[in-house]
Amino acid sequence: MTNHRTQIHAISGSEGANDRGLTLLVARARAARMQQADRRRVALQAAAEFGDPQPAPGAQHRARGNRRALTPWAPIATAVLVAAWCVPARAQSPHYLPDDLQRFMTQVRFFDANHGFVYDSGPTGTVIATDDGGANWRVILDPPASYPVDGIDGVFFSDAQHLWILTGRGQKLYRSKDAGRTLDIVTPAIVNPRTGGSDRLSGFLFFRTETEGWVKRGIFLKTTDAGATWTPVLAAKGEAPFNQFWMFDSQEGIGVGGENRGFNGLYRTLDGGVTWAPVQNSPQLRDLSCRSDGFCVGLASQYGSVFVSRDRGQTWLDTHIPLQGDAQDEIHEVQAAGSNLVVAAGTDNGFTRSWLRSYDGTGTPVPEPQPPRALLLKWDGSTWARISYDTPKNLSGVSFTDATNGWVTTYDEGLYKTTDGGQTLQFVPDYFRQIAARTPSPTPFPTAPWMAK
Repeated sequence: MTNHRTQIHAISGSEGANDRGLTLLVARARAARMQQADRRRVALQAAAEFGDPQPAPGAQHRARGNRRALTPWAPIATAVLVAAWCVPARAQSPHYLPDDLQRFMTQVRFFDANHGFVYDSGPTGTVIATDDGGANWRVILDPPASYPVDGIDGVFFSDAQHLWILTGRGQKLYRSKDAGRTLDIVTPAIVNPRTGGSDRLSGFLFFRTETEGWVKRGIFLKTTDAGATWTPVLAAKGEAPFNQFWMFDSQEGIGVGGENRGFNGLYRTLDGGVTWAPVQNSPQLRDLSCRSDGFCVGLASQYGSVFVSRDRGQTWLDTHIPLQGDAQDEIHEVQAAGSNLVVAAGTDNGFTRSWLRSYDGTGTPVPEPQPPRALLLKWDGSTWARISYDTPKNLSGVSFTDATNGWVTTYDEGLYKTTDGGQTLQFVPDYFRQIAARTPSPTPFPTAPWMAK
């Protein structure tokens, strides 16, 4: 096992910052925009001279990162996406990012009004942090696009100071005690108890204290030294029968999202994960969020029910979340934000699955649907409040610190915060959008005929 200690320098987003890292990124962004303008200008000239109905290679926009999976209404989504690519980017938009600055950071975790993290749980492997409510940002992790990091496999923040980031399909575990200012990099070696061979650390990550943590990677592993070493704890040599879990203390925990011999409900352990027993009459849950006081919220599916438990997952109550059915509303994340507070974030797609299918085989063009709207729902222990927004169009992650203050992320429109319980959302430029705002945009040029169609 090897250990390395890496110093992560803070990069300020305030005006007049002299940080060398910021200067370098601004210079790179400026150069990339000039190159992009040159490529596009060549494409337009070719289109004008030769009547080419398609853009020249290299003129098409290529984003760094991941996109949402195609939904059942993929034809509409594809048509909208193609149309969006044909519209020149507007540098004055606060959401605009050039290619080299695009990071699809869809998850957020805040601990108070000032201290929080925004990150991509997918392939880009980027994590940034703020200590002043988003006015300034620090880059914790941002591998180059060519670096084989393979994204983030697991991330966990136990508080505003302690964090663990698992990347590269288990090749590296980053851990920090100072909110990411410095990182220990651990390359763990694990013996798979089923095969006897070496294995990598990956999967759902959870830490209860600074030193005690677990990870579910088929098998169930535990560490007592902050992630330096991992030991299998599951009594059976088969896989753990769940995908996500929460440990309330060293012995008691619950797991959801798995299937085992036809049982799709919740599992519970009372011996630190050595054995797991089904909780009879429990709902089938896909996602789980819990608090140390034993209050939990579970999401059945992106279109389904939301359940709560006040006794560490032993019994569950259906909250009857008011969703528009037939796949019009979808929930992307739920949070147990308080002892009697649940927050759900998602999207009102603007149309239903049956509406889309009604045009199958008719030969009639599918009309333009209603535009999607971001969706935020809050449960106060008895009733739900539903709020939707024209802007942004979708929500991917949510983190409320109390009933009035919260943060939400989107799939492609950046970061927002609220100080009035979600009644209004305020756009907050992240680290990369602050850089983009300082970088001059390419010189405007005429629109090619194929772009005007």
